[in-house]
Amino acid sequence: MVAIQTQDLCKSYGGKFRALDGLSITIEDGLSVGYLGPNGAGKTTTMRILTGLIRPSSGKAMVEDWDIVKDSRRALSIIGYVPEVPEFYGVLTPTETLSFLGGLRGMNRGDLRERIPEVLSTVGLEEKGGVSIAGFSKGMKQRLALACGLLHRPRILMLDEPTSGLDPRGRVEIREVLKSLKTSETTLFVSSHMLAEIQEVCSHIAIINHGRMLAFDSIDKIAGDARSEGIQISLWKQLDEASAKSLSEIEGVRGVTQLGDREILVLIAGDSAATEERVIRHLLDRGLGVKSYAQSNASLESLYMRLVGRGE
Repeated sequence: MVAIQTQDLCKSYGGKFRALDGLSITIEDGLSVGYLGPNGAGKTTTMRILTGLIRPSSGKAMVEDWDIVKDSRRALSIIGYVPEVPEFYGVLTPTETLSFLGGLRGMNRGDLRERIPEVLSTVGLEEKGGVSIAGFSKGMKQRLALACGLLHRPRILMLDEPTSGLDPRGRVEIREVLKSLKTSETTLFVSSHMLAEIQEVCSHIAIINHGRMLAFDSIDKIAGDARSEGIQISLWKQLDEASAKSLSEIEGVRGVTQLGDREILVLIAGDSAATEERVIRHLLDRGLGVKSYAQSNASLESLYMRLVGRGE
C-alpha cells in the first residue's frame, strides 16, 4: 500500500514565491524516509500540506487512500505529527497533556489509561508523567511532542526537523527513539537538513531543493551510486529527457544524475575507459557539445552537496 503520495504539488505565496514547484513522490507503507534539503527548500511546506495545516495551490496530496484536502478528517486520523517547535501549556503535566489531546482525538478513557504510560515509556518520560512541563528542557519537550504524535497509534508519523535546536544529548535521545520506531510497522517521514542523522534513522532518503524533488531512493542505492566511479560532464547545451534516457542505456552506465542545467554526473561500471569513450561520443553525436569532463568518485555527502548546492 502507498502511505504518502504527492502529484505535481505546488504552493505559491503572493503569486510570486513558489515554495513547492511540481513536487511528486510516492512512499510505500512501512518505509522510513528522510526528507532532506537546506533551509527554505520546501520541507516544512510539504509537511504542513500533508497534515492539513495549509492547502496546496495546485496538485494533489494523498495519505493512503485519502485526499488530504477532500478527506482531511479520515487522512488525519492515521497521521501523527511532530512540529519543529512544539508548544505546551506549562501548568499541565505530560499525563494531563496527553489526556487532553487523546480526548480531542476521540480516544476513550480506558484506552488512554493504557496508552499514556506506553508512549511516555517509549520516549523515556515514564518518571515525568506527573511533573509540570514548565520545568522541562527543550529535549524533554521534543520527546513529549513525539509521545503526542504516537498517542493514537498512527500508521504514519511525520516529524519536522525533530532534532533542531537540541544539544548533543537531546539529539541522541530523539535519534534513539526514532531508531526503535524504524522496526515497527509505522511509516516514518522525517524532514531534516542533517544527512548524518538521517542515515542512522532512515532506510530511504528524498532530497529536495527549491521545492523540487532531486532524488529519491534507498540509502544503500544512493550511497552505492555515490561511491561509484563516474565522470562529471559540463555541456554546451542542456540535456533533454530523451538524451538523458538514451545516455542511461549505454553499456557500462549505471545512472545519470542532473547536477545543473548543463552539468551531469554519469556513474560507470565495468571498463571505465571504454564506457567514457561511448558516453562522450554519444553526447557529441547528439549535438550537445562537451565543454569539459573529469573523473569523480563522490561520497554520499558530496553528492548531496552537488544536488542542493546548485542555485544556492
